[in-house]
Amino acid sequence: MFIRKIVIAAFLICVIVVSFSAFTSASVSNPNARMPDDFDEARVAASIVSRMNDAFHAELIREMTVDDVDFSRAYRIYLSNVFEMRTTSFDSMVELLEKGIMIFEVPVTIGDYTFVANVQIINPMTEAAARLLTQDQIDLHNSIAGTWDVSAIHLFSSDYPFESYYDIASEISGARGGSERPVLVGGLPGFRLPVAIYPDSAGNIASIVPTAPEFVNWNALGFDELATGRGDIDLVLDFQDIRERALAIPPPEAELSGGGGGHGAQTDGRANGQVSLMLILAVAMGAIFVKVLSQKIRSANN
Repeated sequence: MFIRKIVIAAFLICVIVVSFSAFTSASVSNPNARMPDDFDEARVAASIVSRMNDAFHAELIREMTVDDVDFSRAYRIYLSNVFEMRTTSFDSMVELLEKGIMIFEVPVTIGDYTFVANVQIINPMTEAAARLLTQDQIDLHNSIAGTWDVSAIHLFSSDYPFESYYDIASEISGARGGSERPVLVGGLPGFRLPVAIYPDSAGNIASIVPTAPEFVNWNALGFDELATGRGDIDLVLDFQDIRERALAIPPPEAELSGGGGGHGAQTDGRANGQVSLMLILAVAMGAIFVKVLSQKIRSANN
């Protein structure tokens, strides 16, 4: 019961962070790794190294260094609601996405583990969020507000191996015999994890593929049966059909069904649903606490 209360509290904090800081690459190929002009790679790399060494020192076989951080492996996830866009042109959609919020996922592999950092522009602290934190925590957040910095960190082990959303989307495209560039979009109503969106031969927005069907709210989208399996051909969905279904989801439910994020540490990979949907907390809430909490939740579920 105690663990359940902690989980609920963690989830509510995640929702607060999402609401106020608008959280989890699209790619325009893996020029996907192309960084914005104001992205300070040296400073971000140093921040990634610091956060990872602090949170995951027990898992690291050695200290991570900036030389381990390779931004050519990074990819972006757009966080705008494409269902609300009025364009049917794939290129126009990408242009609009480029003007909105995005995050970069930056994987770093050392030994048997892959450490993944989410990097985004950090929004200023809101009054509501500040009431949950100490002054030192607020000062820490404000010191990086308005800059590209680490917003969440994840640990993937051999039990939950890392596979990037970009690679998943590319595999799906290859399985379909296509060469379309996958554009990844997160935080959409009905989808807890990013989806891949593809154009047709005429350059129109054509299809949408969930990278993790098990984390799709199929009931909210009006489907009677739960779809299973990842990357199946029959899970290539018609974009316009899904758009209409998603826009029909009542706002409160839509807000809770999309992806979220903030500052924090997460262990055991995205596939561990009990952990991955809620352990993305404000950095000031303590990465070590989150890591320990995730281990307790996993033990309670076994």
